[in-house]
Amino acid sequence: MLLALFAGLMVMTNRRLKAALGTPIAQIEDAIIVVADGQYDTAVPLQDREDEIGAIARTLDTLHGRLLEAQGVEAQREEARTLQAAVVARLAKTMIALADGNLTHQITEDLTGSHDRLRNDYNSAVKRMAPD
Repeated sequence: MLLALFAGLMVMTNRRLKAALGTPIAQIEDAIIVVADGQYDTAVPLQDREDEIGAIARTLDTLHGRLLEAQGVEAQREEARTLQAAVVARLAKTMIALADGNLTHQITEDLTGSHDRLRNDYNSAVKRMAPD
């Protein structure tokens, strides 16, 4: 009889431990997998808990935010690389025209932002070199 009571207590303790720790740890594990997969649009669960599980969740949320921020910075860098490649290609085309002796070739399109100074400087130089 005592053995049956002990076994029953063990089963209840196991269920309570699983509910208290197993399920939340599984939720945190799922959240870690989501963040590791680069899916930053999902909120990290269990941040409101006042125990170690909540501390892990808040730390994961901080990491989640930093990774999301880094993703935005990387997108800006890629956009800048793309723009720079287009500017270099356009300048290469104009330099070929200049090398061929075309002193009237102008860059007419806006090269965007700080790159537009290259357009203005090139056009000014070509105007000064062109015969009157």
